[in-house]
Amino acid sequence: MDIEKALRLLREVQQLEKEAVERYTDQIAKINNPEINSMLEGFKRSEERHYAELTEKIKELKEKYED
Repeated sequence: MDIEKALRLLREVQQLEKEAVERYTDQIAKINNPEINSMLEGFKRSEERHYAELTEKIKELKEKYED
């Protein structure tokens, strides 16, 4: 797999993670149940972590292969 294809795929997954964070944020605002919101907050933090990890990996690959 070439680096451009890999970066494109990683960016697509990164976008999905961003959208998931936005959806969880919206649902937390709409649901008035502390137990469910706590669960959703956990999912949201997980998606935020995934987004950050993907962002770092994309940065590393760009620095390594796009000099």
